[in-house]
Amino acid sequence: MRRILLIAALGIVATVAARPVSAAFLTGCCACLEQHNAQTASGPPQAQPALFCSQVVGMGYPDFVQRCDDAGGASAPCFDPSPGQSCGATLAQQGIGCPAAPGAPAAGHLGLAALAVALSSLGFAALRRRAR
Repeated sequence: MRRILLIAALGIVATVAARPVSAAFLTGCCACLEQHNAQTASGPPQAQPALFCSQVVGMGYPDFVQRCDDAGGASAPCFDPSPGQSCGATLAQQGIGCPAAPGAPAAGHLGLAALAVALSSLGFAALRRRAR
């Protein structure tokens, strides 16, 4: 019993120690913008569509900037989120519109029909082999 508790305790310690230290530091909510628009004092900022948005953690900002450059972005501003506020809401307050998350890919009716036929054929083949 003692041995099991010792092994469990060592496992927990190893798991906690293996967590990256950079994950404890939040950089902020970042957006990849096609162009940088300077904010003026003449009114509220106009909504600016982002190529993509992400919560950047730890030392991940250089990777985010590289990903933004690869996507054709010109700037990658980051903002500190308010406690309990999502990144989308934080960026929306700054006049940045994040794209909606892509949905799960869906198969059309022909794709589903083809899948049903293929699975039925495999089922019948398996039944024939089993009957032999």
